[in-house]
Amino acid sequence: MTPTSYAAGSAANTTTAFDGMWVGGPVTNMSSGNALPAGGEGYSSCPNYAAPNVIISDGLAQLDVPNLNLIFQGYVTPQGVLAMRTGAGQHFEGQVDAQNVLRGRVIGACVYDATWRKSVEATRRSNLIEDRLHPASTASRKAKGKFAPPPRTKPSTTTQR
Repeated sequence: MTPTSYAAGSAANTTTAFDGMWVGGPVTNMSSGNALPAGGEGYSSCPNYAAPNVIISDGLAQLDVPNLNLIFQGYVTPQGVLAMRTGAGQHFEGQVDAQNVLRGRVIGACVYDATWRKSVEATRRSNLIEDRLHPASTASRKAKGKFAPPPRTKPSTTTQR
């Protein structure tokens, strides 16, 4: 993923600890009319949406909203704080909690609160696709220790009585 010129935050103050696919969960429309005066006359609707997935790679988060032709980008801090912006003025502010849930608010012409949960399986699939399309990214993840094999468990040594 390539950072945009409007990405919020700093590549110098990020972490890969939150890298992966974050699956969209509940969205609450917090708008009563418009939050920002972008709609113009006759604009009175803030439709309900499902939360699209968020991808975080090398600390850079991206939220694509294809039906609105918007891309939010920003860097997640080591403390799990995430701010993202679009090139059109909308912004997102959120926080990853101890249960690996990202909770945040999107503010644009309308206001939405949403949650995302980190998906281990979706992250694996995303990495496989990325590896096939961009083999150099595999080497990068391996160098950062993201391909460490799962810990081996010792077989049970209990005896029956």
